[in-house]
Formats: sequence, structure tokens, C-alpha cells
Amino acid sequence: AQDSQLLLMDEPFAALDAITRDVLHDELTRIWRETNASVLFVTHNVREAVRLAQRVVLLSSRPGRIARE
Repeated sequence: AQDSQLLLMDEPFAALDAITRDVLHDELTRIWRETNASVLFVTHNVREAVRLAQRVVLLSSRPGRIARE
């Protein structure tokens, strides 16, 4: 929805080439700044998490628990 205050993204850039991924990282950052919405972004790419996030949470494998922040 356009008026949402929360954007849920589950590995949205995983299958993209590096150039397209970088362009979309910038676009996501722009959207986040303009809307001030919260973004829950799931990724297995640590560099991507560090680049995009204000807060990074690492989950353990089964059972999924917070391993590190």
C-alpha cells in the first residue's frame, strides 16, 4: 500500500547483478528518506545489510534466535 509505514522486503535483490543491485540500493535509500517508513530487510548478504541498515540483527539457525546485534 502506498500509505504503509512499514516496508517488508525478503531478499529483494538476491538474484540481481551487482550494478543493478547498487542502483536499487540507492533507490531504496532514497525512498526510505522521502517516506520515513520503517523497512524490515531480510538478506544473507552481510555487506548489503551493513550498507543499508541502521540496525543489523543476526539470527542463529534453528531455533531462530537473535545471535548478535
